[in-house]
Order: sequence, then structure tokens, then C-alpha cells
Amino acid sequence: MIDYSEFSRTGILRLDRAADPSPYRALLRAVFADRKFGPDLFIEQAEFKRDPRYKGVNPEPGRNLMEKLQAQASFIQSDPRVVDALARVLGPGYRIKDGKFVCGIP
Repeated sequence: MIDYSEFSRTGILRLDRAADPSPYRALLRAVFADRKFGPDLFIEQAEFKRDPRYKGVNPEPGRNLMEKLQAQASFIQSDPRVVDALARVLGPGYRIKDGKFVCGIP
């Protein structure tokens, strides 16, 4: 059961764990195979301040890992739980225009 009240309070929507985690694991392996996750993923604050770039740094066509891995990631957008959640939050006629992976650090 999805708690939509949490979404209205926090903007976060948590889905129940998938019945079969193997496609998610395979997708994660493909992400790790394409990108190096470690200290070099982010730049130091001093380096950013020397040459701050705010444009041209987000995913866009031709430079988007989700686009590159779309064939492997398509199961996410067809998952009935995801479809139902997006339809409830965005309305039944929603369209996904641009998907992207998000990497956060603690």
C-alpha cells in the first residue's frame, strides 16, 4: 500500500519493494559499468568556485545515462505500481518527457 499522505507532506513517494529485485540489480550493474562512482565523481568546492558552471551540466539528449540504458530500464516505467503512483500524483494523462538517474551522497 502506497502512502500518498507522505507525498503530500514531503514530496517523497515510497513504493513497496519489488517482487523480483533482479532487473533492478542488473540495471544497477549497468550503471556502475558505465560510470565510475568514487571520489572523482564530484569536484571540490574550491575547484567549482574557480570555474562555476550552472548550464550544460545536466543530462540532455545524447548525454543522458537513462537514455543510454532505456532498453534495460523500461521495466520501471511499465511497473503497475509506478504507473498507478504516477497517474495518481500527476493525473491519468501524464507523460514522461525526460528520465534521469539521480546520485546523492550522505
